[in-house]
Formats: sequence, C-alpha cells, structure tokens
Amino acid sequence: MDLFRTLIAPNGQVVSLRQTAKNLNETDYSGMFETPCNTTGTGNPTFWISSGYVKQDWLAEFEAASNPSVDISEEEPFAMLERLGLKIIYAEAL
Repeated sequence: MDLFRTLIAPNGQVVSLRQTAKNLNETDYSGMFETPCNTTGTGNPTFWISSGYVKQDWLAEFEAASNPSVDISEEEPFAMLERLGLKIIYAEAL
C-alpha cells in the first residue's frame, strides 16, 4: 500500500539518510531530501524536505533505520513547513 508522507531531515544527517532511502527494500527512493529549507528561506540549509507517496513496508524500514530526529508526517509539505517554522530555499536564494 502506498502512503502519502512528508519527511524533514536535519542537514547533518541528510547524506546518510539519502543513502538509507536509496538502499532499503526493492524500491529506489534515490530522489529523497533534495529540497533545502531553513527558518529564513535564504542562506545555508538546516533541513531537507521530501514529500510524496511511499510504500508502507519501505516507510516502516526507513523509520527503523533512520535517526529519530527525522520528522515524518501525514501533513502536506507546506503545512508541515509552516508548523515547524521553516521555509524552502529556492535556487536564486542560494
């Protein structure tokens, strides 16, 4: 079953979490955590966000393998960003 989830990972763990996302299960989620964000929307990222549909078994494995500091929610991405006080860093702001 596919589930909609939004995931936000801290900058310091994003490289290893991308690798974890890519290697789990038989589904390749290599495009995870490609959108940078922080509290201002400019400058260096402090978090990375991904959202979309993921397989339920993949999500269970990812939750078990990832650090508890990864925020995983059923919220739409912009609602989650607002709740956490984060803004997307668009390319022109980098």
